[in-house]
Amino acid sequence: MKKTFYIFLVSVLILSSCSKDDDYENDSANVLLRKEIGKENNKVTYSSEYVYNGNRIVSIGDVSFTYTGNYITKQASAYITYEFGYDNGKLVSYTEKFTGDISFYKTVYIHNVDGTVSFKEYYVFNSMETERSRGNLQFVDGNLVKKEYVMKDNNEVVTQTIIKEYDTKNNPYKNILGCDLLFDDDRFLSILNGNKNNLVKTTSTASNIKEFFSDSLQKSISIFEYSYNSKGFPTLRTSIDNNEISTKEYFY
Repeated sequence: MKKTFYIFLVSVLILSSCSKDDDYENDSANVLLRKEIGKENNKVTYSSEYVYNGNRIVSIGDVSFTYTGNYITKQASAYITYEFGYDNGKLVSYTEKFTGDISFYKTVYIHNVDGTVSFKEYYVFNSMETERSRGNLQFVDGNLVKKEYVMKDNNEVVTQTIIKEYDTKNNPYKNILGCDLLFDDDRFLSILNGNKNNLVKTTSTASNIKEFFSDSLQKSISIFEYSYNSKGFPTLRTSIDNNEISTKEYFY
C-alpha cells in the first residue's frame, strides 16, 4: 500500500511539474513589451510606448511599422525609413533612406548552406550602386554571435570584427510577430532585433588595412547587466561606458 501511494505521489509531482513548465511557456508566449524608458546618468532621455494589433507591432513612440502578410516590411519615422525584403521566409535585403535624400543605402543578404549569412552594403545614387562594405554573419542558437566585415570609406579600407555574447533569458521583443527575422541589429537607429536572448557583452576590433603593419588596431568592449521578472524577461538593462551610466527599463 505504501509503495502504491509513493508511486502515485511521484506521478502527481511529475505531472504538476510538467504543468508548471507548460504554464510558464504559455505565459512567456503571451508577453509583449508595452513601454521602454531610457536614462543617462539617471536622467530620462526617452520614453516609448509600444502599440500592437494582436502581436503585430504598430508603433513604438513616433516610429511606425508596416506588415506584408506576417513580415515586417517597413519601419518609418520623420527622419529615416527602412524597407525590408524577404524570400522564402528569410530576410534578403533592406534599404535605409533619410527623409528628403534622393540617395539611400541598400544591404543584400545571402543565406549560406552552413547557416552563416553573407552581406554587401551599397550606396545608391541616381540608380548607381557603389559598394561600401561586405562581410559575414554567424549565428548560434538564434543569436548573432559574430560579424566580420570590410568597409570602404573616403579611400580608407577598414576591417572590423564584432563578437557578441548573450544570456539565456528572453529577448523583450521575442513575441513580436516577424521580429525574429530581423537578425542584423547594427542598423543605424535600429529599434527591433531578432536575437533569441539578450546581449551581455560586445567586443569590437577594427584595423585600418593601410596602417595594419604598424599595428593600427582599435578595440572596444561594452558590457550589459540585467534584472529579470519571474517569466525570464529583462526589466532593467544597465551599461557603463567611460563612466557614463545608461539604463533601459522595460515594462510588459
